[in-house]
Amino acid sequence: MSWADINPTATSQLVNGVGGDGWSILSEAFFKKYLHETEIETVVVPLIKTHETDYSHPKLTIYREGYPVQSIEGVHSLDLLYTIAKDLGLEQTVDKASLKQGRGFQAQELTAGIIEYLP
Repeated sequence: MSWADINPTATSQLVNGVGGDGWSILSEAFFKKYLHETEIETVVVPLIKTHETDYSHPKLTIYREGYPVQSIEGVHSLDLLYTIAKDLGLEQTVDKASLKQGRGFQAQELTAGIIEYLP
């Protein structure tokens, strides 16, 4: 199962819920608002990984509730958007996004392309 098999309305709502954010690490709980448990198991769980803080720069430090943490498990929002776009066959959107400088601009490009594609 891929994102192409998920209800397009649910995918659209989820992508809007991410809101063009290219920085956040989303917990599994975030997805429960949009997807059934079996969908989470098949399309979300494979994307979950442990993200480690790199204290060498504030942009590389992971914060939870305003405090730096060593690591956190979840799905990087930008990885999620790229995966959804690829699964939907949106190669042009992926290519345009990859040319953008910065995670936020890439996320915005992916979000716009996905939303435009979905009914």
